[in-house]
Amino acid sequence: MYSYKTKIGYSQCGTNGRALITALVNLMQDCSTFQSDALGIGIRELSQANRAWLLSSWQIVIEDLPKEGEKIEVSTLAYAFKGCYGNRNFAIKDKTGKLISYANSIWFYYDTKERKPVRYTPLGNVEYPLDPPLDMALAPRKIAYPAEENGKLYEEDSIKILRSSLDTNNHVNNCEYIKFALDHFPEELEECLSFVKQIRVEYKNAAHLGDILFPEYLFVENEGKIFVRFLDEEGNIYAVLELADKICKEKEE
Repeated sequence: MYSYKTKIGYSQCGTNGRALITALVNLMQDCSTFQSDALGIGIRELSQANRAWLLSSWQIVIEDLPKEGEKIEVSTLAYAFKGCYGNRNFAIKDKTGKLISYANSIWFYYDTKERKPVRYTPLGNVEYPLDPPLDMALAPRKIAYPAEENGKLYEEDSIKILRSSLDTNNHVNNCEYIKFALDHFPEELEECLSFVKQIRVEYKNAAHLGDILFPEYLFVENEGKIFVRFLDEEGNIYAVLELADKICKEKEE
């Protein structure tokens, strides 16, 4: 397991003085790149070998959000590799050692020159150490998007991709889809935001600079879930999200 300690900064917090969900997700992503850098198989080395790790899915659980100035420890571990896929856990603990957020993620190894997934082989014979996975209930990699008649549909304003949303692969950064989903939440469902305890994301197609995303929210009240899809003009899907909590309810009009 690889870990690092940090402190929640003011710029990572929302109006309540606690860390934004997206801040925690970014801390997790950073932790995996820090581990790769420490092993000598980071982004630069991968790029030179025409390789990249691209995220296929997230399952993120939020038990608590740390306050501004609070010291935390962020950890990650790889626990399985099979074919082109790699499985990785993340954990964030507060200063007392209490687990406040944790995640499972599935990545795929990608040939950036041929533009296709390839079987994972260690770069330069450097292997990620494997650790036992976290004890958490795992959701499927794919998100089953319900039929429209099973919920209430909301279509929000389109989103144009700007340079600030791109990562080193010139794709929209993984966390940006979560940010878009939370920032463009339908007004009638805003109360649900404070109750979100688990976020799942399935990535389907990478969005690039100038692309237009059309957000679609489906509220399934009896499941306590909100499903989000980001579509292009032709209805192709960039990403699907599931935001869940059993006490999530629609705001009364």
